[in-house]
Amino acid sequence: GINAEYGKQWYQRRVRGAQRTRASVTTLWNCSSNILAVIYEGQDQCHVMLYSCSNYCWQLKQHYTYETGNITFLWDHEDEHRFHIAVDSRYICYQLTSKIITCSSTTTLVIDDKKVNTTPMSTMCIPPPMSYSQLVTNSTCNTIGCHGDDAWLLCSDRKICRFNNVSHSPPGEILPDESYTLEREFPLDSYTCIRHLVMVTQSKAYCVALVNDVDALLTLELSDKEVFVVSCMTLEDTAVNMIQHPQSGTIVVQLYSGELFELHDGMLEPWGSVNMRECVRFSEMEVAVFEEEMVVIGRTSFNHLYMDTRLWNYDCTSISLHKTHLLLTSHSHTLMCVALNQPAHVARTTEGVVDTGIRSLERGSRLVLSDPTSSRVILQMPRGNLELIHPRPLLLTYLAQLIDTFQYRKVFESVRKHRVNMNFILDYHPEQFLTKLPDILSQLTISTWNCS
Repeated sequence: GINAEYGKQWYQRRVRGAQRTRASVTTLWNCSSNILAVIYEGQDQCHVMLYSCSNYCWQLKQHYTYETGNITFLWDHEDEHRFHIAVDSRYICYQLTSKIITCSSTTTLVIDDKKVNTTPMSTMCIPPPMSYSQLVTNSTCNTIGCHGDDAWLLCSDRKICRFNNVSHSPPGEILPDESYTLEREFPLDSYTCIRHLVMVTQSKAYCVALVNDVDALLTLELSDKEVFVVSCMTLEDTAVNMIQHPQSGTIVVQLYSGELFELHDGMLEPWGSVNMRECVRFSEMEVAVFEEEMVVIGRTSFNHLYMDTRLWNYDCTSISLHKTHLLLTSHSHTLMCVALNQPAHVARTTEGVVDTGIRSLERGSRLVLSDPTSSRVILQMPRGNLELIHPRPLLLTYLAQLIDTFQYRKVFESVRKHRVNMNFILDYHPEQFLTKLPDILSQLTISTWNCS
């Protein structure tokens, strides 16, 4: 309908423009027909644009530019997220990954050409392609990095746009607070391979780029409207994952061989006491802390869940890290909540998941995020709609935190809303409830709450 007509008009404009400038436009589908590659070959530059469909709406996700007039593009016949490019005498293999980017753990960021759609999921639940606000740039955004409530947008025109206080931004289109240009000495071919952007501070970040046909770990700093490469460390293999723990700031890097390393002061150190030969390559990775023991939780492309190098689950479809729990979804259409206040070896057993930590879900549900400041969990259904739930283990933990901080008004509101037994308020901390009963009643200003 509308999308088909829009795509037809866009294609006609591109073809007519290419004919006037003696350029060619080629379109290629991947093996699953869910990603469309548009190759625009001009006289001096070639552009590769990747489109994907979400909720019946096509969006431009990646835009690569090459300083040459001729390239060879080929989708992989087995892996739907892999494609091959030959540029002059060079060969580059790209492996695409899908990742949910969040700012402050609650605001989602979705790339859509020159806009990044943002939605604060802590206060609203808007399904894509709709959003609450849009971060606007001058060119296509390829990579996003977040630090607290700030976001870095790495664009296709060699610029990094920084947006401050993304979670508290007003509705509508938002322009960047500051814009920085990558130093001229950095080659354009290496720039097209920048990925795994991890912000450490508001002016410092780590990323991985292709330098002299080898992956290298770069340290970037912002200064005087320009992005400088402070250090460059060559890696032994291709980097496939780089994740940062939100509380401690620990950064873990995984290579294509599966080996895990901790990034400490710009140097890579082996991760814990794991045997590197037993490491498995992950498609999705998180860093969790079980009773002061930090472990890597990884999910493979075959939906196998690992804790460091130990196989934990055979049918995990998505994972999400909460402040107090680790959330997992499975092919049996269930949601499991594993508490983090227990040893890691106990969490891997059936004793680590209590009966109240298992909840049935709709077939094909995937985790989007979990709000660390409350018990809200957002899931996306196969049809694309979003659903908000409050799992009972997260809800009880949240109520206990409110009682510890003496916020009984919020406790009463949550208990009534989610139909939790009122005895929980007394049973959790009976001495505090009985000794400070007058203060508690003063918080309950609505007469219908304390009537007999």
